[in-house]
Amino acid sequence: MTDYPKPFGPDQRYELKKQLGEGAGGRVYLALDRVEQRDVALKQLTRRRTPEEFERRFAALSRLKHPNLVELYAMYSTWEPPFYTMQLVPGVDVVRYIREESPTGIETLGLEAEEDLEGNLLLGEKSRAANRSVFTPPEQGGMDRAREALRQLCAGLDHAHRQGFIHRDITRGNIRVDADGRLVVMDYGLAAESQARREPDGDAPSSDGGLVGTAAYMAPEQWDERELSPAVDWYSMGVVLFEAVCGALPFVGSAHEVFVRKRTVGAPSPSLLLPQVPDDLDAICRGLMQSDPKRRWTGERVLQRLDSG
Repeated sequence: MTDYPKPFGPDQRYELKKQLGEGAGGRVYLALDRVEQRDVALKQLTRRRTPEEFERRFAALSRLKHPNLVELYAMYSTWEPPFYTMQLVPGVDVVRYIREESPTGIETLGLEAEEDLEGNLLLGEKSRAANRSVFTPPEQGGMDRAREALRQLCAGLDHAHRQGFIHRDITRGNIRVDADGRLVVMDYGLAAESQARREPDGDAPSSDGGLVGTAAYMAPEQWDERELSPAVDWYSMGVVLFEAVCGALPFVGSAHEVFVRKRTVGAPSPSLLLPQVPDDLDAICRGLMQSDPKRRWTGERVLQRLDSG
């Protein structure tokens, strides 16, 4: 076990306080920037690119300035392991914010003991034994919090897309809400330049390094890396919304099982599982989780539906 605090980086500028998380892309720490005298989030990266590639990507992403996008600070591409620092956003993930549930509540829904789950599938989701549903609505006011979160998420993602970037890993864990209710999209480690930025001749871009992301939240077209476009982020936003209003993911299983269900079964309507889900959020969820990216709703369509009541 690592003892903290731990000096790190050139001239030991950073003091690692504790590890916040770990994934395929690297580890994230809470750190003190001794020069700026502020706490930051420091992400150590798995070296999959050259220092020049890291610098080019970071420089481009650093220009994404928006209240609903995390601010990037500094890149250290030649350090081993390479790392960068970014704005620390104290708060909770967006699903917990919407549902106002404790870490032992929403995070365990659908992930409890396997013996309590029947083998049959209900619209792509396992049903609980004795007809006990895994789906539950949020606490009072949750639907209004979902609408506000959607507005901010649309604003942040639309700004990134207009600048030519796709996040590709929109999950509940990559969307945080602070004590003031400000939503911030985190972690651009997987962000790819979009078709508009990389392929002016109109050809579909590659996935920029293979299949990346979190299977439960990914769009079906990401499985075979076709049609990488902003539509993949809107699909993932739909999954996050579904999880927030229903209390569980729409699909569970292995990555292959999840993608097969997304293409063949399609996502269930939240209102079919929980009649108390409002019409606007139900329609938005179904629109965002369209299997065909050409039919999938965009942020503009989401905002239009929210404004129409």
